[in-house]
Amino acid sequence: MVGMDVGFENPLFASIELSYEEVDKDPHAEPPQKMLTLYEMDLGLNHVTRKFADAVDHSAHALIAVPGGVDGPSGVLVCCENCLVYKKQGHPDVVCAIPRRLEMAQEKGLLIVAHATHKLKDFFFFLIQSEYGDLYKVTLTHDEDLVSEVQVKYFDTVPLSNALCVLKTGFLFAAAEFGNHALYQFQGIGTDEEDPMCTSSHPHGAQALVAFKPRSLKNLMLYDEMPSLSPIIDMKVLDATGEGKPQLYTMCGRGPRASLRVLRHGLAVTEMAVSELPGKPNAVWTVKAGDPRAMGRWGTGVLGRQLCKTIGPQSVGSGRSRDIFPLALLDSRECKPHDWSCQSWKILREFVNAAIGALNWCYGCQVSCLQSSRRTAAQRDVLQRLVSRCVDFCNRLQAPDAGSWESLTPDWVPLPQRPEGPKYGGLCAEKVDVLPQAGVCDPMPCLPPAVQQLVNCEQKMFADAPKGLEVFEDVADAERLEYIKLVVRQLRAKQLGLTTKPRGGGAVIAVGKPGGKRQRVVWHGRRVSAAAVRPPKPRHLASPTALTFLECKQGRQIRCSKRDASCWFDQLALPADLGRWMGRPRVSQRELCSIGGMTVEEVQACLLPGDLLDASGLCPVSLTWPMGFAWSSYIAQEFLLDVCRAADLDESSILSCETATPMSFELAFAAATDDVMIFSDAGEGGTLQAARNLDAEMQKRGIIRNTAKDVNDELVATCVGVALEQGTHLGVPSARCLAMMVSVVHLLSCAEASPKQVQQQLGVQQWFDLLRRCKLSVYNKVYDFIRDPHDTRPRRLPHEALFELGIGMLLGIFWQVDLRKPFLPLLSATDASTEFGFGGSIARLPADMIRRLARISEKQGDYVVLDGGTSTKPAKRLGQAHQLGLSLDDFVDIFSVKSRHSAHINVLEGEAFLWWLRWILRCRRRHCSQVVVLVDSSVWLGAAAKGRSSTRLNRLLRKAAALEMSGDLQVYLILVPSAENASDKPSRGIRCSAKFASKLQSNRYVVPCNSPK
Repeated sequence: MVGMDVGFENPLFASIELSYEEVDKDPHAEPPQKMLTLYEMDLGLNHVTRKFADAVDHSAHALIAVPGGVDGPSGVLVCCENCLVYKKQGHPDVVCAIPRRLEMAQEKGLLIVAHATHKLKDFFFFLIQSEYGDLYKVTLTHDEDLVSEVQVKYFDTVPLSNALCVLKTGFLFAAAEFGNHALYQFQGIGTDEEDPMCTSSHPHGAQALVAFKPRSLKNLMLYDEMPSLSPIIDMKVLDATGEGKPQLYTMCGRGPRASLRVLRHGLAVTEMAVSELPGKPNAVWTVKAGDPRAMGRWGTGVLGRQLCKTIGPQSVGSGRSRDIFPLALLDSRECKPHDWSCQSWKILREFVNAAIGALNWCYGCQVSCLQSSRRTAAQRDVLQRLVSRCVDFCNRLQAPDAGSWESLTPDWVPLPQRPEGPKYGGLCAEKVDVLPQAGVCDPMPCLPPAVQQLVNCEQKMFADAPKGLEVFEDVADAERLEYIKLVVRQLRAKQLGLTTKPRGGGAVIAVGKPGGKRQRVVWHGRRVSAAAVRPPKPRHLASPTALTFLECKQGRQIRCSKRDASCWFDQLALPADLGRWMGRPRVSQRELCSIGGMTVEEVQACLLPGDLLDASGLCPVSLTWPMGFAWSSYIAQEFLLDVCRAADLDESSILSCETATPMSFELAFAAATDDVMIFSDAGEGGTLQAARNLDAEMQKRGIIRNTAKDVNDELVATCVGVALEQGTHLGVPSARCLAMMVSVVHLLSCAEASPKQVQQQLGVQQWFDLLRRCKLSVYNKVYDFIRDPHDTRPRRLPHEALFELGIGMLLGIFWQVDLRKPFLPLLSATDASTEFGFGGSIARLPADMIRRLARISEKQGDYVVLDGGTSTKPAKRLGQAHQLGLSLDDFVDIFSVKSRHSAHINVLEGEAFLWWLRWILRCRRRHCSQVVVLVDSSVWLGAAAKGRSSTRLNRLLRKAAALEMSGDLQVYLILVPSAENASDKPSRGIRCSAKFASKLQSNRYVVPCNSPK
């Protein structure tokens, strides 16, 4: 029986009835007919009358009321085997078959066991469930009270339910007949025309056969589950585990959802975290949580106390702030991703709030300022991106497979198992790659003449070398046998020679390669490097920062080809004069012959000119540039750049922090000592020809490639440790991300490490911080702890150092870089003055011109001058001048603010930069963009380009980092002479009333001053 929807008429009730009166009197009588009967309750007379009766199919088993009044035609849907029938007094029956599973027998009936009705503003539909768990969407086509068609469409398949309920918030609750109840969230309402559907207009009517195959959820998404024991098939009570209390063992459910559940008396608890204590505890106390929005709940108590400190005076006015900070923490389901369950979101929300607290700390907000308030549109935009980044970070932590990340974790981090063994030590000669012939490439012709003279003369290279360099650490006894075998292999490959009179040397260290199957041997040349002349900085060395200059225009993707030289340093011949300074632990002739199988003639052939065979001991020396010597990286990079130049990879297309960014990314490349990475946004195959040219040049010079590492025109690649993801993003590989997190958690839990260990962890984090250089400003006190990075004595880590390591890892959510960010079509300028305060100005320019201007950002002192005769004398600077086709009249002031305190001019310049960032982020349309700003302080520009400072500027850099990361900005700073800074007047309190030019002149340009216009 169901109540019908009749609007404001007398209530009607419909029921399916079967009269047994005739059968009771005569068992041989005809089977009774099922009837659909309508009963009306007369509200005036207060009694019920039978109003209507009509025969229905004998298989009728359920009724569904159809909305009436203004919402629909009223009536009922009668559920029969294999079909639905729409019935209403005075209306012809409308019959529609129900789609059925492909494997169902044709003679087998299909019953409906549950249903739900959902009414929206303009239409309604029904969800019905068959006895197999299949959901169907039922819709009626009607014109006022006349129903012309019934449609039944396959919707989804869920476990069999006793009842269904559609909530107005977009959820479906299914009270399961067997097993846990489920809450689903609607992802769609079944509008896909490809889904199987049957209509009442089908020529076969109720006998129509429309088949389908069940599929995974498409229109629904499992949101949450409510545990249920129903039905309990069997139960036993016994103490099977010997706990002293009996447990209840129950068999629940049926079929694939059956389960064995163990019930224990007591309160239900969920283990959230396990943390080892650094000492032996003797008591445990509970501490009042206080304000639930406080950051003290994240991490350790150390982090909580540090985040609760006041970094600087900060107050919040009573009105609504237009700034991003202070940013209140998330409450309840605010910004909750739709595909996360409430329980999972509760955990993720703590992580997001920790990240919000970290940004507030960087900006210098007091915890007391973090009260909830109505958020601005810009703040909501920041929070949505922050949640998205946290979800991505969590996915990265869960992505690595077992055995893929352990080798990336330092040996001092205890792990349950290390499938690949320890990273350092355990030398195995057969695991070390040795070339068939070493030193076949001569890098000398590629070097500048002055460098050639230096490296070819040991008197010049080691002019001030101290005594005692020939005495160094020997190889460990446990590794001596493998060391002898390795020396023999390297002697035969002409990688090593032998001498009896070494002048310098160092030990060798075995370092495991990722995968655990191979090793590399690193020569410990720190003392020899310190005695040599300081080498030049390697030119155009690729780094994560250089990769962020890549730009992926709309509709394009960055493709990458990559080439790697095998044992690159071993292929580069060392000048003969320097060989005796590259000594290694001594060996004897007897060891080389008995263990390595060398003959005496072979040993003599390996002696350097002028040396005689000495039975007392021989010192292996390198004949190639050894990994571990300070000059080796410079030599290898110069030779690699020469190879690229010969392969038509011009330096104008190179990605580096020293040269202007390429004008186009149809072909660009980066070089990193032994790797060449070729990039292109020209579509599929854009990098292949350049890669072929490089292969031919390497083959011509006899360079041996590591073909196993070749990458050919892929959207996914790993470049200098950074992952190129789908050709549009840069990020940290998931295995590396998990290894760093485990290492930081270990440091936070034990709070004890040596400076060398902390330096190792900090170095890895800071390498990926180069994707967001502003993030380097987080670290300050930790540098005091690692003042001697070679100190291996474990000691207690200061709270401040622990805190900075934790915050640095937490803000790793900003390591991902979107290469699709557009350039903001604004050129900004900031300035400060000691007599007044801060000023900022902007000029509208096409995005292409801004892009060209960004190419020279922070490049070796380059600067711009305006085209308006604003400076009577050209500025005398070290870098190259670039003329900007603008005048001061093209700029308009955006702020002119008086300073509240006196400070050094460089500090004020930083404050002006912060004012500009705050202005940029007030409009969410300016978020997620690349912006260019002119500054006239080379000190502030240098500090901002570096990402950190050891002076008071670091506090301002940290605030700027909070703004840049929260707004997802990529900022390019360019130097401009003070006399040509458009914001000079507003910084002195002189406001300009000029308006934006309505049109842009077509002849504006950015060219070097010594180039023709």
